[in-house]
Amino acid sequence: MVWGAVIGMAASQVLGMILYSTLVLGKPWMKGNFPGKTITQIKELQGKIGLVSFPMCLASQAVLVIVLHYFLGSFLKVTSIAVAVKVGAALTGMAMLVDLPHCLFGQRSLVVFVIDHVYNLLVFVTMSVCLVYLG
Repeated sequence: MVWGAVIGMAASQVLGMILYSTLVLGKPWMKGNFPGKTITQIKELQGKIGLVSFPMCLASQAVLVIVLHYFLGSFLKVTSIAVAVKVGAALTGMAMLVDLPHCLFGQRSLVVFVIDHVYNLLVFVTMSVCLVYLG
């Protein structure tokens, strides 16, 4: 479990850095979350809150990987990578269904919603596969 959890968390962070970079989907994500602000202003703001946000993200992913480990292993008894991918995708689908009303009633950007849930899909699938493959 330890190596699967560590590698799953690290891979999720790397995938997030790539996905949210300005070379991939970072620009539309920033535009949707911070309308009217320049990329420089957004990066300054994120630099200020990053000291709190990044450790909280790591803590959140640590709890997530522990829960996933129990859910995949003890509860569902998943042993194949194919099933781990399906479970990760199913969890993403459920998270999207729960979040969609908040997005719609809060009038949040649908672009941001999609980008964030693509990241969620990558996290759930990556962590699930790492936990099943590496134990």
